[in-house]
Amino acid sequence: MFSTLLAVINFLPVLMQLVVAVEAMFPAGGQGATKLKLVGDLLQAAHTDAAVLMPVLAPVVSGIVTAMNSTGLLKAVVPVALPVVPLTIPTTGV
Repeated sequence: MFSTLLAVINFLPVLMQLVVAVEAMFPAGGQGATKLKLVGDLLQAAHTDAAVLMPVLAPVVSGIVTAMNSTGLLKAVVPVALPVVPLTIPTTGV
């Protein structure tokens, strides 16, 4: 359990960046399930541990979206083509 918690903490910066990037690509409301699936697909394609952690990461992503929506951070996301930004994918021992 503790290793899962550490893995989630390590994934947080990446998850936040993915949420913002997906929101910029698909800014229309009412597409939460599609956006969540895309975040999960991107994570699983980029990191082997993500598939194992998805049952835990999916509610974390939903929590990030809820927090960013309630604070207005996602409303500030401009729907434009994003520059390529290197992501640091955490290495976990899960």
